Amino acid sequence: INDLQAISYGEHNVSEGEDYHLARSQLYTTIYPAVVSIVASGIFACHFYPRASDVIINSKAEGAAIALVFFLCIVGMASINHSEKSLAVNGKGEVLCTNMYMFAWASFIATLKLLISYSGYHDHGDDVSPRTMRKIVWFMILKVTLVVWGGADHVRIGIEDLCEGGLSEEYRACERTDSAIVLSKIIIITSIIGLIGNYCRKKVEYVFIYVVLFAAISVYVVTTSDGPGATIGNLYLFTWLNFACAIALLTYFIKSYQAGDDSLPCNKKRTDENRIYRILSSW
Repeated sequence: INDLQAISYGEHNVSEGEDYHLARSQLYTTIYPAVVSIVASGIFACHFYPRASDVIINSKAEGAAIALVFFLCIVGMASINHSEKSLAVNGKGEVLCTNMYMFAWASFIATLKLLISYSGYHDHGDDVSPRTMRKIVWFMILKVTLVVWGGADHVRIGIEDLCEGGLSEEYRACERTDSAIVLSKIIIITSIIGLIGNYCRKKVEYVFIYVVLFAAISVYVVTTSDGPGATIGNLYLFTWLNFACAIALLTYFIKSYQAGDDSLPCNKKRTDENRIYRILSSW
């Protein structure tokens, strides 16, 4: 992944000619994929040599290498998505080079999986309680919406000069962007309330209905014509990801209800009523 990313940056720099000078952020995003690729290749090669494998693999040295790669990828993602002179994304969050953008995210996700694998955590989805799964999805919605909010706010700052009233196309884009920011804030607040309800096992967790509703509205406001995320970029992808998380949350609620999970207040009440009925019947 990082080889392809480095090649994409290299081709871009060559195509600009000899007089093209890279900014500091551009220089970093050009170099870090190559560094990550070298480190990853070295660790990968160690698996084929018993002596090196015994010394490096599953050791603190491998952990340090993974931590280094993860840090480089995080800084790289920040530089690619938020730098004013990014080679992959412009100031409006629109993707300039799909390879650079997609492979940067793929590298980050792969490195995150590697870090989780090294930490010894394994995904046992079948062993996780429905309440815990809902909690995980609540956190995902909260994190994803923060990215959407940041992206919409970044776009709003970029088109500030165009938002001076009227019925022009630019003004409609401003309205859509403002709506996206408001919707993001509502979903963030609702997600926090839902998390509190999940921890306390209160009916307030049923605000997930509003999350699904506002996530669906966000898809329309952000990704359709004149929306800040109409083109492929952070806003587009994360808005759809947010909607997918909302649907997943709805699915977990339905499964929890059908399974009679006591973590849902309505199921707990139903279970208590059944227990009382059984006691009275036996009496």
